Amino acid sequence: MAFDAVTTLIKIVEAAEQDLMEPKLLSSLNAEGLMMVPLLETIKLLSYNLHFLQAFLVECKTKMNDGDTMARRLYTDVQVEVARTYKQNEIQSKLRLLYFGDYWVGSAEVKPCEDIHHRLKGIVRDIEELKDRILEEERRAALEAEEQNITIWDTYQNALKTENEVIVGLDIDIERIVNRLCYSYFMGPVLTILKNNNIDKFRKYVLKLQAMPLVGEGGIGKTTLAKRVYGHPITIASFHIRAWVVVSKVHNLKEMLIGLLRCISPITSEIYDLDEAQIAEKLNTSLMGQKYLIFLDDIWTTAAWNAIQEYLPENFNGSRILVTTRFKEVAKYLSADPYHVKYQTLKDRWELISIKVFGQSQCVPREYELIGKWIVLGCSGLPLAVVVIAGLFATTKESLEIWKDVAETLDRVDTYDYNNRISTTLSLSYNYLPTHMKACFRYFGVFPEDNVIPIKRLISLWVAEGFIMPHKNMSLEEVAESYLDDLINRSLVQINEVSIDGKVK
Repeated sequence: MAFDAVTTLIKIVEAAEQDLMEPKLLSSLNAEGLMMVPLLETIKLLSYNLHFLQAFLVECKTKMNDGDTMARRLYTDVQVEVARTYKQNEIQSKLRLLYFGDYWVGSAEVKPCEDIHHRLKGIVRDIEELKDRILEEERRAALEAEEQNITIWDTYQNALKTENEVIVGLDIDIERIVNRLCYSYFMGPVLTILKNNNIDKFRKYVLKLQAMPLVGEGGIGKTTLAKRVYGHPITIASFHIRAWVVVSKVHNLKEMLIGLLRCISPITSEIYDLDEAQIAEKLNTSLMGQKYLIFLDDIWTTAAWNAIQEYLPENFNGSRILVTTRFKEVAKYLSADPYHVKYQTLKDRWELISIKVFGQSQCVPREYELIGKWIVLGCSGLPLAVVVIAGLFATTKESLEIWKDVAETLDRVDTYDYNNRISTTLSLSYNYLPTHMKACFRYFGVFPEDNVIPIKRLISLWVAEGFIMPHKNMSLEEVAESYLDDLINRSLVQINEVSIDGKVK
């Protein structure tokens, strides 16, 4: 069986990794001038990829029992590849050469450690090629499902499409989070279960409903990262239902329940006439028996989590809850293994701002580059600050004086005072708004935090308040739309949903 073969290989590799950490062997190998760190890294990578295959085979078994033909085909392919390429004796013999000293430098019979390392890297490449094929099959299945309208209703689909959004430096994070959502074996407890070869316990743990919190400072990019994961092809292929709702500082349970229901199936205004218990029952019924992914954006308190999680059924089918929060205590309450979102690197910050301001060619004049890199250094790794500044520069990129002013202003802010840094950045963007647009921007303050604002309503209110100045042959509504486009281009307003023809809703 392929599963047994892979499990045996994992035991061999992990035993070798333990053996190579023995002080006696390490000192012996180091004395010969052999590079142990790259070798250990290769062995860890081999173990990582074997765990991937092991978890995949378990999931395939479950899908095959449900009559999934693609899972059956992939399972057979993996069986053939394991039998053909990953010969247990070959891997074991190569690792044993190191431990028992048979690699002796100068021996005529056996090649040195570097050659063994090279062969193990070849085995890792073979497994990674197989893993790529598996992931490609799942992506293809996701695309076919979308084309055939198999996926369940998702009214926020347009809101989560971010093709026009500039994203830099998130690829590795996206891959890791998708893997953890769809293949939970990366989590510590699961690895322990696998080492003990307790397959029944492994199945139960993997299939149990679990929350995965993304935790980090405000403005660090948690929501952007989560949206990318939510819309990833593998995520789409892995879950029958996906639903997304913003929780916010002061949570409203009824609005949260309705927001999730809206993602699952069409609703009418009559839903608001029902009480919380009735709406919760509808949600629970919709999710019962389905493999679902719930995305709860911006949770502030454990009370908000307790209010919603009791209505999410435990289907024991691998359903997941993705959460973003800025509070470590909330993240730890939800999971023993939260994902910590890291600050952007200086390189990523500069790439983001240069693409957004000067386009993909990134042909940045030297005088702007010197000041720009100093500015991104002052953004403290927060993408929100970078994006807002980039929005300002995109409309004023020919003004070197504005770039200097931004640099001087950020230079006066305490490097570690993140809230003040974000506030200062937003203030700079507001200060450089044309006078006639400042009132329009301030007017957003009449809406509650994280409120979804229909464009038609907003424009009608702007016109009624007298904020819109007549312009040539344009109607006041058309002028108002141009104001809104300007605010969006400056990254001061976030698009939540677009219509079929691409207009902001």
